[in-house]
Order: sequence, then structure tokens, then C-alpha cells
Amino acid sequence: MTTYDNDTLKVRLIAESQLETREVVARRAADDLLLVLAADLPDRVESVGTEYDDDAIFAEALVRTRSEQGLELTRHAVAGSELLMVSGDSYFTATHALWAAEFDPPESEHGTLVAVPNRQVVFAHPIRDRSVVAMLTPMLELARRAVERDPGQISPNLYWLREGTLALIDLEETEEQIIIPPASEFAQLLNRL
Repeated sequence: MTTYDNDTLKVRLIAESQLETREVVARRAADDLLLVLAADLPDRVESVGTEYDDDAIFAEALVRTRSEQGLELTRHAVAGSELLMVSGDSYFTATHALWAAEFDPPESEHGTLVAVPNRQVVFAHPIRDRSVVAMLTPMLELARRAVERDPGQISPNLYWLREGTLALIDLEETEEQIIIPPASEFAQLLNRL
């Protein structure tokens, strides 16, 4: 059993498909994403075994991750609206998707559109009005390009962050458009905007 100083423990967002063993501390973040407890050591980042599976330890690691320094928030004009991007060299940058609703206060009552293509970037767009519809295609394209070229791949998908929870957005693409199943909660939100 490896022993870690609790001060080194943080939480890493990863694709569930990247989990190499079930013998680590993990929590569900979305249908295809996990939050994994990891030790941030001087020479490596390593997933932590189940002997550290304690809600208090996990909560403290989330706080430590959230307070991590060295991240940069930038704003980009995209599709007639604004895309927010948090980036950094840390293996834990993508975990900040959990707090993407706070990138551009005040927090939107409708949630935030989020993409986490790799461990070093989070794309976000607060859902305040119908401008979110125009943001779907550019965010998907950006996420896919980032997944293809960058290390630490996570997901080419889009997520809906609301009330602190990430939900995978079910969508289908044709050559001309993105189709969101009309019965989905996200489609119903779009119809109300």
C-alpha cells in the first residue's frame, strides 16, 4: 500500500475509457467521465488506491484542485457570442469544468455549455439566451480538434453543467446540422429560450 501526504491529493477529470483499473478512488462526473483521486507528486501524477476512498478526503482534494494556481481565463468572440476558455499546464485543469458556471458571473439559471477535450483546457459558454444554439457547432469543432492534437485527451463531446453536475448532451450530426432529440431536457431548454 502506497502512502500519500493528503496535501498532494487532487481530483482529475478523465474519460471513463481511460481508467486502467477499478482499484482507484473514482466518482462519476458524467455518463462517460470520471473524477479520479490522484497524488500530484513532484515527478508524476498517480491515481490513488481504494484505501483512500473517503468522502472527506475526496472533498478536500476537490477544494485543493479548485484553488490550484496557474490557470488562465480568456474570452473569445465565436459565432456572434463569447466563448470562455480556461487553460493551464496542470493535469487537473479539466476538473475546473465542474466550476465553469462561475467563469462569467453571474451564474446562468439555465446552466453552462461545456467541453473538456483534454486535461489542459475547458471551453464554456453560459446559457443565457438562444446564442447557445450558434455555439454548438463551433464548440464541437474546437473540442474535436483539441482531442486530435493534444495530449491528455478526454472527450470530443459537449456537456450541460447545471447545479454542479455535468450531463452529456445527446446529439446527432448530419452534414448540415446538429440534431438534439426533442424529448431531451436540453432540447426542451433550447425551446424555452
